[in-house]
Amino acid sequence: MDFSPDGRFLAVGVFDSVILYDFTTKNPTAMHSQHLVKVRFSADSSYLVTEEFIEDRNGKFVLFDVRTGRRLTSPQPPYIEVQSDPGRIWWADELAVFDGGKHVVAAGDDGFLLWSTRGKTFEWVPCGCLPTSAAVDREARHVAFVIPEGEVSLWDVASRREISRWRLPKLDPTEGPSYAGADVMFTEDGKWLLTHFLEDGQVWSVSGGTQVGSWEGTNK
Repeated sequence: MDFSPDGRFLAVGVFDSVILYDFTTKNPTAMHSQHLVKVRFSADSSYLVTEEFIEDRNGKFVLFDVRTGRRLTSPQPPYIEVQSDPGRIWWADELAVFDGGKHVVAAGDDGFLLWSTRGKTFEWVPCGCLPTSAAVDREARHVAFVIPEGEVSLWDVASRREISRWRLPKLDPTEGPSYAGADVMFTEDGKWLLTHFLEDGQVWSVSGGTQVGSWEGTNK
């Protein structure tokens, strides 16, 4: 599910539709999107993007115009396997639609995919660092990857380049040998990045590339 940044809508993904709840009219609307697994609004709340799950191929993406309900389905993306897990099909950890609905970013293991909705083309940007989780801020300015060896890799979407790399705190031996499976997400304004593994987490300044906070355990 996802709330629109303007506070008007809640989008809930079910098996064959996106249910759009309008808090102004109190009326729900169903927009068809088969086998969807991800849903996210654009920063201006005008668009909604979803990813559709396909068992033996990389999923397609569907862009909805929230005002008109018009939908645009992407072509079939290029075939992408997860390098660290051969045979597993790549899918997005998080999506973002930007530039007035002209582009979509899908961030996941190994890199991010750019869909040009007008040209109906894809660009695959591999990070080359074998990450196991990824996030993209709502305005699609940055993509962040967690590298299991204990680093965060920050990329600039516009230039398709890594701009910073941060070292995560050293793991306690009881927590395992790597950060594989760690969670990562941006705050709504994109200024802060949150990393979380087991019961511990960190807060990072995106602009400064520094850790500014942390928490330990489930009660903090």
